[in-house]
Amino acid sequence: MRTIRDIVSGSVMSFMGFLTVFVVVISILLGFQTAVQASVDVREVYHICGLGDSAETDDQLIMDTVSRDLIEHTARFSFNHYDELELGFLNVYGHAWCRTPMSSEDCTTCLHVANVQRFRDCNFVKGLQVMLRDCFMRLEEYDFKYDSITVP
Repeated sequence: MRTIRDIVSGSVMSFMGFLTVFVVVISILLGFQTAVQASVDVREVYHICGLGDSAETDDQLIMDTVSRDLIEHTARFSFNHYDELELGFLNVYGHAWCRTPMSSEDCTTCLHVANVQRFRDCNFVKGLQVMLRDCFMRLEEYDFKYDSITVP
């Protein structure tokens, strides 16, 4: 007859066995991801800044909202994401993509750098493109989704 001690001991051993296998599998998967995941290359290929006036405060807020959405969601949308925000007469359209294979974290990091360079290089103009080696971001005040120049 099995005692409570035997049942508890067997359950603990089963759990420890499961935990050991789980840790080994996770370690292998993380090791594989690390091997595939090279560091992100954020060297600039080019940037294009619009020739128009600097964006007004409301335009800047909308551009910031669209760029934040691109940064947060591009990796979730197969590393290629379009976004638009229309607020009354203010419209901003955005597109971002990341090279694959790339981790979601690297994609987000690359787009963060592109966004910082947008401020540095284009100084709040309404239209811009920033191409880094591993990612791309474009913001415009017109819908460019079907332009032939959208995908560099």
